[in-house]
Amino acid sequence: MGKQSRVGKKTRENKRKQKELDFDPWLDKQPHSLIIHNPGKSVGKNTQHLVNNFRQVMEPFTASGVKVQKTNRLKDFISIAATINVSHIFVFNKTEDKLNLRIMKLPRGPTLWFNVSSYSLEKDIQSSLARPHADQHLSKDAAMCLMSGFNDEKKQSKLAKTFIKNMFPTTNIPTLNLDNVRRVVIWEWNDETEEIDFRQFVISKTPVGVGKKVKKLFEASNAANKALPKLGSLEEVADFLEDNMVVTSGVDSDGGKSEADEAKVEIKQEADKKKIGNAAEVWKIRLTEYGPRMTLKLTKIQEGVNDGEVLYHAYQDEREESEVQKLGTAKRTVEVEKKKRKANQMENIEKKRAKKEAVREKAIEVQMKREDENKKDKKDTKSQDKADKKRESRENEKGYIPGRGGKKYQGKKD
Repeated sequence: MGKQSRVGKKTRENKRKQKELDFDPWLDKQPHSLIIHNPGKSVGKNTQHLVNNFRQVMEPFTASGVKVQKTNRLKDFISIAATINVSHIFVFNKTEDKLNLRIMKLPRGPTLWFNVSSYSLEKDIQSSLARPHADQHLSKDAAMCLMSGFNDEKKQSKLAKTFIKNMFPTTNIPTLNLDNVRRVVIWEWNDETEEIDFRQFVISKTPVGVGKKVKKLFEASNAANKALPKLGSLEEVADFLEDNMVVTSGVDSDGGKSEADEAKVEIKQEADKKKIGNAAEVWKIRLTEYGPRMTLKLTKIQEGVNDGEVLYHAYQDEREESEVQKLGTAKRTVEVEKKKRKANQMENIEKKRAKKEAVREKAIEVQMKREDENKKDKKDTKSQDKADKKRESRENEKGYIPGRGGKKYQGKKD
């Protein structure tokens, strides 16, 4: 193996500065999602393909490269969600007889539980189309979310509508660039069965009132997967447009009847007018289903993240108002007791801290007193040693010498 190159200090500093320059507060505030299957369980290939397809739906505000290991647990993803700026977690779970979807709003909930009644993968939808849409840059911009048929009189329908709408980024109409609106996601509520039909469509636009060959030029300029027609064998562009005819507004360029008036829109943005000129200000909008497709049955709504009070349950009878009040009272009682326990704990902590501080001050006082006594003893010992030395010096001057019975005087010799 070759020697690995080390990243220098200047390179790291330049990367950090570039990251700060690229930071967009608007993008940081948009909802970000994490789409996984139930960790620690096998869900099959089709469910894994559905997870990957739904990640493409939520692009670019989703973690598309996350891999779920066998050792991972759901609580691990919930705990790290705040560090990676994730606001919604989608969990697909496969049982023996059905497929479930759980959507959690972080950090405080609620949690919506769905039963996936039926679904079709993206490859199945594309294979059923005569002209499948292929564009590798389709997921570069977020999809537009449309809600249909939701009943605000039902609390579960109203809550699901608000919840799903907040999963997608907000759209600023005055600053919206129509060229970036490439996909639309439709959530349709069926009031009878209380099911939600999910579809994803690709938006394509063609000019109205121009010939077929001119239309090909417009489509090639607006689509990344369509090439310009070959003009190398022609002397000038007029030869290519020689057989082109401008059709009336009631007939399209293919010779058939045009789409309904609702499918035609007038483009008023200056950027589009520069592209199409003054000849085609009206465009025909066409929606092509891209996939995946799901039918979701709302089964349960919980107040918290994967737990908490059950606000709605599809397979239980409606509870009486008194029972709901009892549950609310019980919950408030638990919260009061929790606050009381926390206050007692803080009080005990303060008492222990005060007691510990008193013991510490007493120990410091004892230590200082002991040091004073040691200093006094040392001072007395020094004065005693000094007195002994003075006495010995005087005795030596007088001629005292040590003897068996003590110190005896020895007279001075001449």
